[in-house]
Amino acid sequence: MTAVAATVFVAISLTGCSEAEKAGNDAKDKAAEAAASAKAEASEKASQKADEAKGKAKAKAEEAKTKAKDKAGMSDDESADEAAGDGTDAGSDAGAAGSGNVTVDLGEFADDPSAQAAAGFFEARQAAVASSGADLGDLQAATTADRFKRASAYVERHAGHDGPFMVTVVGVESGSVEVCVGPDGTRARTLTLEGDKVADNTQGDHTCA
Repeated sequence: MTAVAATVFVAISLTGCSEAEKAGNDAKDKAAEAAASAKAEASEKASQKADEAKGKAKAKAEEAKTKAKDKAGMSDDESADEAAGDGTDAGSDAGAAGSGNVTVDLGEFADDPSAQAAAGFFEARQAAVASSGADLGDLQAATTADRFKRASAYVERHAGHDGPFMVTVVGVESGSVEVCVGPDGTRARTLTLEGDKVADNTQGDHTCA
């Protein structure tokens, strides 16, 4: 082999090796890209499935909660407090009181129409409880249609209980009245009013001694 031929052969060999190495590297790069893409896609799908599962679980929990509230005929804030008879055993005579056993203290709000409406609601509700729902007229007059439905459910659950019940008005703001109620007057409630009618009765964030 002449020197020229040898040089040409070496050049061709080097070129072939270089092209083969490049092709190999390209194949490795494509394989790595494909693997990374597949991994990312799998991770995204797994995340989507996890989110879907969480969403379904949350939806079922909310549905169950809604059904439970609808069955009891009560709102979120009422479900724990009114169902317990304002903090007492629903099976005890101390859970509610008739009109003759309701003690009302309006304090500095004695001339306030909202305070009077709030106290009137509890007087009417407890009177209905004591009479086992025989007369719901005063309660209906003191409440909106939706509140009357919920208050009537309370009356039905506690029918016939005739223990003492205290109502103390501790605050009045536009459209709402803060009270302390119950056999010992220690249950914090906030009543929302629409005109002179009670529209909502929820757990209060104020303190009752």
